[in-house]
Amino acid sequence: MEKERFLKKKKKVSKIYHIIQCVLFFCILLCGCVVGFLMPLRPKVSDLEKRTLTEFPKFSKQGFLDGSYLKDMDTWYADTFPFRDQLLAVNSDIQELYGLRGQQIHGGGNNTGDEIPTAAMTTAESKEPETTVVESSSAQTTTEQTAAPQVHGSIYVDGKQAYGIYYFNLDAANLFIDTVNRMANGLKDQATVYAMMIPDNSGILLSESRQKEIGGSDQRAAIDYYYKSMDDKVVPVLIFDALYEHREEKIFFATDHHWTALGAYYSYQQFAKAKDIKAHELNEYEKMSFPNFIGSYYSSTQANELKNNPETVDAYIPLSTNRMSITEKSGNQLNWPIVNDVSSYQPGNKYSCFIGGDNPYSVIDNPNISDGSTCLVIKESFGNAFVPFLVDHYQKVIVVDYRYYNENLIQLAKENHVTDVIFANNIEAISGKESMTKLNSMVQ
Repeated sequence: MEKERFLKKKKKVSKIYHIIQCVLFFCILLCGCVVGFLMPLRPKVSDLEKRTLTEFPKFSKQGFLDGSYLKDMDTWYADTFPFRDQLLAVNSDIQELYGLRGQQIHGGGNNTGDEIPTAAMTTAESKEPETTVVESSSAQTTTEQTAAPQVHGSIYVDGKQAYGIYYFNLDAANLFIDTVNRMANGLKDQATVYAMMIPDNSGILLSESRQKEIGGSDQRAAIDYYYKSMDDKVVPVLIFDALYEHREEKIFFATDHHWTALGAYYSYQQFAKAKDIKAHELNEYEKMSFPNFIGSYYSSTQANELKNNPETVDAYIPLSTNRMSITEKSGNQLNWPIVNDVSSYQPGNKYSCFIGGDNPYSVIDNPNISDGSTCLVIKESFGNAFVPFLVDHYQKVIVVDYRYYNENLIQLAKENHVTDVIFANNIEAISGKESMTKLNSMVQ
């Protein structure tokens, strides 16, 4: 009898405990939902992923009836949940704790690039004797490394330094080459067209044996193919060897895929040689520095070695003006600094100090020059750090990011009496066939 009473009491207590658990669970869930719908707490931009998050969907009767509105609501709710970056970072730390992230190097990465056609002719870039590149001391810290080198997709992480793995795409390359050639022929009586092929950091900082180990394409050979396939009217801006000569300096970031302003400066010097003008000395510029930068390689890999290695973004203000006109993706126009003070920006957004980041269309007017010289720069984000060095050499600099601009580039050049066109493009960025098809369609 005593045992039965004990069992009934235990069952009753267990039931009450279960009810309390359910109530607490649903209270926490309800609180989470309430917090989730608090608009002031919902982020609009992910610093971790470096993208604009999903906007709140606009209601429509048709969308409600066909279910698309509720689907968009679900996407918005999940994509903009409060503290999402912090939660993603915690998840990444847990994955690293259990060894779930990354892939150790065992005979290279999972991807392969297309075979690079043998160059029919050589450029000055390829006439240099082949040398074995020793990883620069500024990029490598092998004596301090504790984690084994790992490949994360197309990113190779070795200690505090990450590298992009470049994969040559023949179709995309031919589309880009055709675009540059048609631009040169379409403006043959008006403008000079320059092509500046920008390598990834792995092509400059890593040895040839390490590049083969991680499975990347030969960047020097790829760049040579681009140049030898371009029309004689196109003037090549040969920067590979210049960057290689300065590989011991901070010409690429360790946590981000971009080059630094210093790398862009050495390339500007090569452009000045190609154009036969005098480049300004680096010490002529006022320098601004923005510490605590953690870039795209970290946001893509979530490697703690990169997170714990914040960098400084240096920028050099043009001598003649620091103002420009920006047309944003929304169509909104802004008067903006060419080099902006981003001291208060989040760690992942400090590269946007250059020309306001990536915008479809921007214009810089130089008040000190009135000779009608106008330059059109066709770029993606690598061009951002390069543009400020051009400002002092032209009356007007027009900047187009082909990823967001949709108008005819030849027509744009003719309407603005452009005298120089510069394609300033990173070879990895122009390896996508879809984006190169879009760029090619803009040159008619």
